[in-house]
Amino acid sequence: VAGLSVGEAERAIAEASRRILRDPEVNVGFDETAANQVIVGGEVQRAGVYPLLGRRGVLEAVMLAGGFTPQARMNQVVLIRRDPDNRPMLRTVDLQGFVQAARADADLPLYGGDIVFVPRSRIAEVANWVDQYVNRTLPFARTFVYSVQRSSGVPF
Repeated sequence: VAGLSVGEAERAIAEASRRILRDPEVNVGFDETAANQVIVGGEVQRAGVYPLLGRRGVLEAVMLAGGFTPQARMNQVVLIRRDPDNRPMLRTVDLQGFVQAARADADLPLYGGDIVFVPRSRIAEVANWVDQYVNRTLPFARTFVYSVQRSSGVPF
C-alpha cells in the first residue's frame, strides 16, 4: 500500500481478497505516514528523518538524532513549521535554557512535517571562517619558533 491513500488501500485490499471472501469490509489505518515524521539536521550526531510517534518535543527530536555535536548552538535551535497556507514559519528554541534551568516553556511540541535545525555556535562559525579564509588561502606555516640567547656575565 506504499504510496496509496487510505481509500485506495482499502479498495486494493478488498479487491485482492475477493478471491477468498464475499463482500469484504476493509478498514485501513496507518501507524506511520510521511506526515508523522520530523527532519532533524545541523549540528547533531545523526541528521535525518525520524518518526514522530506520540507527543515529542524539540529536545527529544535532537536526542533521537544522537544529541548535539560539540559545535552546536543549543540556545538558538531553529524549528521550521508550515502554516495553513503552506508557508514556512521559523521559531528559535532555547534548549540550553530548557536543560540548564528546567524552563518548561523553552521546549515546544512537534507536529508531523516539522524541521529541527541546530546551527553552529558562534565560535565554531569563527573557527570555520579562519579555516576557510586564512588557513586555506594564505601560504604560511602556523608554527612559532623562538630561541633564548644568554650573554655571558649578565644574569638571566
